[in-house]
Amino acid sequence: GVGISTRTQGQAESMTDRQAADIVTGAWSYSGRFIAQTLLRQGRQVRSLTNHAPPASAIDPYGGQVPAFPFAWHRPETLAIAMQGCATLYLTYWHRHATHVLSVNHCRRLIEAAVRAGVQRVVYVSITHPDADSQLSYFAGKAQVEETVRTCGLAYTILRPSLFFGQGDVLLNNIAWACRHLPAFPVPRPVGYAVRPIHVQDMAELCVRATQEPRFANATLDACGPESFEFGELVRQVGRIIKGRAPRVAPLPIGLCHRLYRIGQALLRDQVLSRAELEGLAENRLSSQSEPLGTTRLLEYVARRKDSLGRRYRPEPVRTY
Repeated sequence: GVGISTRTQGQAESMTDRQAADIVTGAWSYSGRFIAQTLLRQGRQVRSLTNHAPPASAIDPYGGQVPAFPFAWHRPETLAIAMQGCATLYLTYWHRHATHVLSVNHCRRLIEAAVRAGVQRVVYVSITHPDADSQLSYFAGKAQVEETVRTCGLAYTILRPSLFFGQGDVLLNNIAWACRHLPAFPVPRPVGYAVRPIHVQDMAELCVRATQEPRFANATLDACGPESFEFGELVRQVGRIIKGRAPRVAPLPIGLCHRLYRIGQALLRDQVLSRAELEGLAENRLSSQSEPLGTTRLLEYVARRKDSLGRRYRPEPVRTY
C-alpha cells in the first residue's frame, strides 16, 4: 500500500542521489496516472503531489515506486521540499468542484514552489481556447495559469487538450451509457460546435516528449487527436457503433438542457455537466484547427470496445482535497 506523508528535506534529496526525478500532480488521478506510468516505463524516477493516494490497505499500482507528497497549500516550503531534485513538474492539477479562483491560486503555488526548488521545466495541461476575458471562469482561469507558466522563468510547454478518452474515462463511457439507455440525448443549441478528442495515453506520451524534443521548448500547442466531430454527430456515431442505430439528439436551449442534466444528476448522484461546461461546449471552445498530435482514432477505439463501453454509468471518482 501507499500513504501520504510529509517528508523531510533529507528524505526528498536522498531519492535523487542516483538520477533526477520528475514530479506529477495527481499520479492516482486520470491523466496524471498515465503520465506517471509512461515516465516509469522510460526508467524515470517519479514522485507525486496528491491528496488522494490509495490508503495503506489498498494495492499500490506503482508497487511503491511513486512516493506521494501532500498538497501542502499553506506550507510553501513543504511543497518546495517535495520537488527538490526534480527536473520536470507535470502540472495537471485542477479542481472541478471548487471555485476556479482557488484552482488558479493552487496552480500558482505549485509553480512558485517549483521555482524555489530548482525544477528545470513545467509541462502544463491546459484546455483549448483559454481566454482571460471569458465569462466562463474555467477558461479564464486556465488562461491565467498559462500566463503564470510563461512568466515564471522556467522552461515550459503548454499543451491544450480538448477532451480525453481511453481506459477508465468518464465522459465517453457515459455518452455510450446514455446511448444505450435514454430515448434522446439533450445537447445545448445552437448546434455546430465541435470537439477534438485525444486518447489519454497519446496525451501522456506527448507530455513526456515535450521535455525531450526541441520543437516543444517554450511552446503552446493544441493537443488533439486526428478526428474532429460535431458534438451531436459524435453522439450519433457512438450510438451507431454500440447499438446499431443512432440515438435521437435533441438540441435544446442551454437553460432547459441544464435542467434536464440536473435531474440526471439527482438520479445518478453525480454531477453530469454544469451549466458553465455546457456553455463552453456551445461556444465551440473544445474545437481545434491545429495539426493532430495524437494518433488514436476515437471511433476505432469505440468499435474495439462496443460490447463493454457504457454498460455501466461511471460517476466521477470521489476526490479528497
